[in-house]
Amino acid sequence: MIIAGAGSGKTRTLTYRVANLLEHGVSPYSIMVLTFTNKAAKEMDERIVSLIGQNSKGMMMGTFHSVFLRILRVECERIGYIRNFSVYDTADSKSLIKNIVKDFQLDEKTYNSSYVLDRISHAKSSLISAEEYIEDDGYFTQDNVAGKPLIGKIYQEYTARLRKNMAMDFDDLLFNMYILLCSCPDVAQKYQNRFKYILVDEYQDTNHAQYTIINILAKKYKNICVVGDDAQSIYAFRGANIQN
Repeated sequence: MIIAGAGSGKTRTLTYRVANLLEHGVSPYSIMVLTFTNKAAKEMDERIVSLIGQNSKGMMMGTFHSVFLRILRVECERIGYIRNFSVYDTADSKSLIKNIVKDFQLDEKTYNSSYVLDRISHAKSSLISAEEYIEDDGYFTQDNVAGKPLIGKIYQEYTARLRKNMAMDFDDLLFNMYILLCSCPDVAQKYQNRFKYILVDEYQDTNHAQYTIINILAKKYKNICVVGDDAQSIYAFRGANIQN
């Protein structure tokens, strides 16, 4: 774990570590690099080429969501999805929630789609399914106090309609990656065997789902390098957990 301040070269450190691994004969295929933006992943790739004249072909590098999407495209049939499943963006998700609220004959102002989606997103980031959400007294109390006691039911219907449409939303790319690894031990073992080196940029922004998945993937080799800055942790509202 490498903790340092803003502008001190944390991403550069991660890049040099990858370049060093490749220079010492480590197969790109056995390296996973997780970032928070596509821009950061692209810049790292370009830096690696400039350092050692070798690109990262075969390496699993990109944002958490893009990397897990690549894995889910290969393995999703194991959890009941077709390989060309759709990925809903925020607008798609809000539209689906609006339809559900309308079908349930609820007040659209009370059950505002942005608010409802935030609640669902926070639950998924905490690896709480719709069924667990409904049974959780804490969530019910919070929703009841806020005057929105039926968010659990909306979450349940939202999950059912996504599945019916063979679609995942943005948070499902993490949530379903976790489900895949937990429900299919052979798949988990396959990727644990493959990824001997796992590197994570901007680690202070990881949420519970990301933290848990990284731990599962690193279980065999326990070879993980993370960089971050606790003073830059500003995404608690998105589920980022500095305790990671």
